[in-house]
Amino acid sequence: MPDNQTVSPTPIVLAGGTVLSMDGAANVWRGVDVAIEGGRIGAIGSRGRPAGCRVVDASGCFVLPG
Repeated sequence: MPDNQTVSPTPIVLAGGTVLSMDGAANVWRGVDVAIEGGRIGAIGSRGRPAGCRVVDASGCFVLPG
């Protein structure tokens, strides 16, 4: 992450999006959540949401790392 960007102290969940892994395997997960904690991806899937998180509806959207 560039030095000039701030990291949200509140965990963020991108909910229900289509996730593209962007690695050699080129995995695609549909309708999953991506939890972002401390400016980094903390979890992908439907393992529950961190307490007090901000939820962003990503349904109908592509979610890509980076």
